[in-house]
Amino acid sequence: NSFNLPPNFYSYILFIIAYAVLVINPLQYGIKYAYLKAARGEKVEVRDMFSFTANYVNAVLANLLTGFIIGLGFVFLIIPGIVFACKLAFVPYLVIDKKMGAVDALKASWSMTDGHAVDIFVMGLLTIPIFIVGLILLFIGIIPAIMWIGMAFASIYHGVERMKAPKI
Repeated sequence: NSFNLPPNFYSYILFIIAYAVLVINPLQYGIKYAYLKAARGEKVEVRDMFSFTANYVNAVLANLLTGFIIGLGFVFLIIPGIVFACKLAFVPYLVIDKKMGAVDALKASWSMTDGHAVDIFVMGLLTIPIFIVGLILLFIGIIPAIMWIGMAFASIYHGVERMKAPKI
């Protein structure tokens, strides 16, 4: 141990990873649901952020699967990772909004994004300068930047959902 690490260093790291996987990431699904409700023009309440609890196991599994698939894609020369990220962008919304299982949400997102993956990619590219401007504005600007980004992706999902819905 040449770095003089604290005795419980690896326990802390394991705790942080578990906290991210079991708490933070599912909470992000709930936050995406709140943005989706706003995109639909519905009333948003604080409890919407905790809507992930109704489909908690699938939120955790979907996040792990999506992260693994995208990560594997990035290992294979970056481009597949970008394609996978664009094709799986709707997974959180499908898990929370449609109460889908993890694998079904992956499949549905893959098919829903047909013809829209380039739009999602361009939106992803636009988030970079928006995020940077938010950081430049003394970090205070990062809050509206993150909100704008979240709302933009929820709006894309809502628009595609409406276009792909069967006409009655």
